[in-house]
Amino acid sequence: MTFKTRRPTWDQDEARGEVTAYVDDSGLGQAPISILGGFLGTESQWESFSAKWRKELNAAPCMDRFRLEAAIYRKGKFRRMSDTEIADRIRRFVQCIESVGLVPIASGVNPEIFMKMKKMLPKKVFRPTLHFSLAVNLMTHLCGYLRDLGLEPKVNLLFDRQTRLEGPLRKEVVSAARDESWILHGMIQDAPVFRDDKECLPLQAADCLVWSYRKQMHSRLLNSDLKYELPFDIDRPVSETGQKGPGFFAVHTEDEVLRAQNEILRLTGVETRFLKKDASR
Repeated sequence: MTFKTRRPTWDQDEARGEVTAYVDDSGLGQAPISILGGFLGTESQWESFSAKWRKELNAAPCMDRFRLEAAIYRKGKFRRMSDTEIADRIRRFVQCIESVGLVPIASGVNPEIFMKMKKMLPKKVFRPTLHFSLAVNLMTHLCGYLRDLGLEPKVNLLFDRQTRLEGPLRKEVVSAARDESWILHGMIQDAPVFRDDKECLPLQAADCLVWSYRKQMHSRLLNSDLKYELPFDIDRPVSETGQKGPGFFAVHTEDEVLRAQNEILRLTGVETRFLKKDASR
């Protein structure tokens, strides 16, 4: 399922040229859902965000990074803060994101479904990791989302550092993006970049989003109540009329995972006729 959205508030002329997505993961390999996602914006939006976020980090008590999980669970600098102070600090960091109109994007899947699909692959072919598959799904939905808006900009991708996972993603994405039949063709031109979130402030925002989404989805899928209020509502209501905010959150079913796996194999030069289901459905 993919949650419906409305148009972003960014400058359309700037967005037609180039946009950048900063992406992090949460709960990789942890059922009932693993999520990869973050925020999308133009250069001017990211510049404005970074200035606001840095100012908030330097506010007392100062910190080198902000993690929503640490604030909710009262870790580190939040250990000695009151509930009111923590809520206010969370609100101010979230406002840094929302005030510049960054667009939330995310892809999620139950890792047990992914492993079930992965076991169907022959041992000697390219076997994508969960992180790789989520990344390809995210990029595919991202390019489709932009085209639905009438945009085909160059898309830059920056991920939180994943030492063991960086090589295959860089190599295969650049190779596959050359395929004219793939939706990424012409939009994702350069290899993904990996950075540390201590140095790259937008990745701290991405971490907040995916952690909040995972906690909300965990509660929803297990039919349990959240014990705390979280920002970034996965349904994104932005007005009393029920209009949704911009962006997307794609939660993949078993058939969608299978189709994505077929596409990955096709684009990496692997025949897929051995798969038990018809990926063209």
